[in-house]
Amino acid sequence: MTQSMQMADFFAMEAGEYLERLDRLVSPSDPPDPQQFHSIARALRGSALMAGQQQVARVAGGLEAVARGVKATTLTWDEALRQLSIRAVDDLKVLVRAVGNWGTSEDARVQGIATELEKVAGSTPAGARVPAQELDPGTRAFIAREGAAVGSALDLAAKTLTRNPAAVDALDAVMRALQPLRGIASLSDLPPMPDLLDGIERAVQELTRRAEPAANPGAVFAAAAKAVSRASQEITAQGQADADSAEAAEFANQLGVLLDMGPDVVPVESLYHADAGPHIVTQGTPSTADAPGQLEMVSLAERLKQAADDLASAQSNTQRQLRAHALAPTLRALASAGPEAAQMVNALSDAVARGVATSDPGGLGEQLRQAGAVLANWSKDQASAQGLAAITTSLRGLGEGAATATPVPPPAAPAAAAEPASVAMAPPPAASSTPATPPTSPSSADTRAAAGLAASMDVYHQLSVAGRGEQAPLEELFAGPPTTATAPPESAPDQLPPITEYCYTGPAALRRVLELREQFPGSANDETGQILQEIFDLVELGLETSA
Repeated sequence: MTQSMQMADFFAMEAGEYLERLDRLVSPSDPPDPQQFHSIARALRGSALMAGQQQVARVAGGLEAVARGVKATTLTWDEALRQLSIRAVDDLKVLVRAVGNWGTSEDARVQGIATELEKVAGSTPAGARVPAQELDPGTRAFIAREGAAVGSALDLAAKTLTRNPAAVDALDAVMRALQPLRGIASLSDLPPMPDLLDGIERAVQELTRRAEPAANPGAVFAAAAKAVSRASQEITAQGQADADSAEAAEFANQLGVLLDMGPDVVPVESLYHADAGPHIVTQGTPSTADAPGQLEMVSLAERLKQAADDLASAQSNTQRQLRAHALAPTLRALASAGPEAAQMVNALSDAVARGVATSDPGGLGEQLRQAGAVLANWSKDQASAQGLAAITTSLRGLGEGAATATPVPPPAAPAAAAEPASVAMAPPPAASSTPATPPTSPSSADTRAAAGLAASMDVYHQLSVAGRGEQAPLEELFAGPPTTATAPPESAPDQLPPITEYCYTGPAALRRVLELREQFPGSANDETGQILQEIFDLVELGLETSA
């Protein structure tokens, strides 16, 4: 029996005892003992957190919030509250029994009962800040100590995964380190700490579910270590943390990379086997064996609607980005529902990668709600397909024209567009003609050509050795690129310039030869060195004469 199985069995036994005691408290018509009600609900939540059962812990936390309201007399124990408490206990019993066989129906049950409990209890909305004076010194000291422990565990996991990406066992210490912070009742009022811890758990779940190691998995945990350490230090010193700190934003970016929350683009070499070919790629047919059923589609629809509500309640850009990344498991399950659903998933993932969650959260939330409405009445007919297709089109248009916090830099413009006068093509000079007028100063094209010249010469040498086994004549090396007798016609503004415009010609090529003199490692005492030194001197003399 594995350690995780032992933990699950122990949790089921312990949680069963707590639930039986809660059942005896809330079932009678008389009001329950408020102190016992609150302490048992809190113990149940703590047990779920210790066992890593976050979904059960959320429902138990909602019931604890209700018990806290009854204890503080902010909630009146009436028949409606009694029936809600009984239903919550019954649902918790079902969830505890399903711990070893969790599915989408359990997710839907958690979402329904937890949302109702939180609404009745009047839990503080995510993003609300607690004034510094409301955090007692003991709580601050606890956050400082446990935050440092979490940061240390994350840093150690990052180093371990950097050395060995397959060493996911190191993440067990991370999950254990998170549990004490999860037990703080006021943690939800201290952003961005709750969202950071949720993101860390998602990263752990993502790595442990994969059959193959992820690329550079240590980066996300290194960023998490810095984000948690800063947040805990600021909460300790000031009573609140910067929800949009650079460290938290970097963790959100790294988490998005790990969760593949980006466009469905893969390297072309990954589409075929590393053999001699023929490499002919054809579109396949997605498997429908794992396609979600009607009940699962309803659950997925509720998750999308809840994600829209979470985006609306977020108070910072980092919170919005992290909550958008929480959609990754839902999108992964939804992608197998059919081609229209897969296209919508790709568009939604692309929108999150483009930063729409921060630049247009209202628009993204509206599309999530519309998708939830379509999926709630899902059927494989033309109407559902058209509904998802319309949402896909809207998602792809989100964020266009809106300024983002960190825009992606455009590719470097060709030299012909930036400096048209310096790269104008001229016919190749004859032996007795005047060389073409060089650029007045080295251009960006010269810089790029210089960077590629060594690689080009290396390839030329390899081809020469493979072809003839002879050294190419010097005239071929310094003659410049082949050109036609007449200058090529001018390109239209929207066409790419010819490759010859990026090559050295005339005096610019001669000056480059003199630059290579400084890199010549040979000695002037041997015959080859003497020949090259004479060539360099002749090139220098030719430049002086032309000037």
